[in-house]
Amino acid sequence: MSPEQWRRVRDLFEEALDLPQAERAAFLDRECGEDGFLRGEVESLLASHEEVGTRFERPMVDLLRQTESDTDSGPRPPRRLGPYEIDQPLGEGGMGVVYAARRVDGAFDRRVAVKILRQGLHGAEAVRRFEWERRILALLEHPNIARLMDGGSADDGRPYLVMEYVEGEPLLQYCDRRCLSIEDRLRLFIDICDAVQFAHQNLVIHRDLKPSNLLVTADGRPKLLDFGIAKILAPESDHTAWVTQTGLGPMTPDFASPEQIRGRPVTTATDVYSLGLVLYRLLCGVAPYEVDSRRLDEMVRVVCEEIPPAPSERRRDPAPYAVTSAETSAPGPAQERGLDPARLQRRLRGDLDAVVLQALAKDPEQRYGSPEALAKDLRRHLLGYPVGPRSADWTYRLGKMLSRRRRWVAAGLVAAIALSLLFAGILSQRRAMLQEQRLTAEVSQLMAEVFTLPDPDRSRGEQITARELLDRSAAVGASNLPDDSPMKARYLTLVGSTYAGLGLAKEAVDHLSRATELYRSADEPLLLADASSRLARALLKSGELEAARDACMESLDIRRRHLRSWPLRLAAPESRDRIDAA
Repeated sequence: MSPEQWRRVRDLFEEALDLPQAERAAFLDRECGEDGFLRGEVESLLASHEEVGTRFERPMVDLLRQTESDTDSGPRPPRRLGPYEIDQPLGEGGMGVVYAARRVDGAFDRRVAVKILRQGLHGAEAVRRFEWERRILALLEHPNIARLMDGGSADDGRPYLVMEYVEGEPLLQYCDRRCLSIEDRLRLFIDICDAVQFAHQNLVIHRDLKPSNLLVTADGRPKLLDFGIAKILAPESDHTAWVTQTGLGPMTPDFASPEQIRGRPVTTATDVYSLGLVLYRLLCGVAPYEVDSRRLDEMVRVVCEEIPPAPSERRRDPAPYAVTSAETSAPGPAQERGLDPARLQRRLRGDLDAVVLQALAKDPEQRYGSPEALAKDLRRHLLGYPVGPRSADWTYRLGKMLSRRRRWVAAGLVAAIALSLLFAGILSQRRAMLQEQRLTAEVSQLMAEVFTLPDPDRSRGEQITARELLDRSAAVGASNLPDDSPMKARYLTLVGSTYAGLGLAKEAVDHLSRATELYRSADEPLLLADASSRLARALLKSGELEAARDACMESLDIRRRHLRSWPLRLAAPESRDRIDAA
């Protein structure tokens, strides 16, 4: 059926609804004429309408779910379908019932799942829709999609199809029972996205993605089931022929997209939205919103207009993230993910919030363009790379890069710290050397000034003695240099050593004693050791043997503590010999 034909069918159906039932046949005779196909489609819609009742008189959720609660009529399903012996039922939906079965014709022994049209569903429309599912499954050969194996018709004419038997648990139950981490859940979900992407590449939209249609086998492989309401995008397909309702098509309201709720055309973005709903529950254990018991207007408002909270923000409701349930001792969602509530909230905040909310965008154009794009962002998140919704922020990209290279960053920081300490040591040593040079230059300059100062008390041309120059130097240094200056102790050491060289022991002892006191208060042990050694020689020359021994031993102790090379020349040999002889 072309779009133009469908619009004609819909318009005639709506006009016929406004007429009394007795006048509809004449109306169709007049409008359809010799077009039997057109008349048959309108009559099929009218019959379906009469069967389910007027949609505006009942809550829409009840309307969409009514077939599950209907009581089947007619005989029980056959014990055997072709070469397959029927075992126990596995589940049922609006159109079909699924049974476990086994092939018993001796060709091979294999356990399978057989789906057969529900009893009580009659007419070409139901058969056509059921056969359409078989055509879709025949297109899909993927390790994460339950594959079609066979098909046929029962003795009563009902079609059936034989599928791979998937022995597993529904996705959410599988993850929660094993307390899978967020990372393991994401890896399972990525495999599901790959399966849906494969279906899209084969021009198939699933339209009914939900946890119950996603089983996980014992070895951890997810399987996508139930293409009963899938849609083929090929333009030559006649999928519109199985639409039996105006506006709203077949769907599961809890996992339907805004365009499905509004009865608008579905695209691959419809499956992306349903995947976002599945991912939301997979991450935080609850739905973004509840639509189970709402009437049509309220359901439309919630699904189409209400912006869901980010998964990490569900902590506002204490129940979802509780470690254990308030009423039972069963583990809560946080514990089922191996985390406490606060850590679960932190784990979801940021990347995963952004990914889920983009998948759940109300406007299909704002969602991920495909399941592959959604899976790509989740893979990037697991590897520590930026994800699409946040990649515009350069600080976020930088943080991701540093997080990805933690070991290299840590090694770089250690190396940087080591280099900084090395450079600091070099700079400190360099400053010390410069300070040493500066002090030496200042002392030399001061000495030069002393020796060139004129003496106003001397007559012109009279010579000045070395003793007088040295006394003048000592006086100038004492008056010009403060006690806390590092230069003063060195200056006193130089002057005292010069006095000792002139044989003036008493003056040498005075200056060198003051120098050792300054070095001691400034905590300069090696300079103190040198000054003490010089002081010991001066004291020895002045005859103060006990004081000379004390100064010599102080120098010896300091050098032992601060210098590793040994033996050292601690004092002049003749000084030690004379001290020992005394």
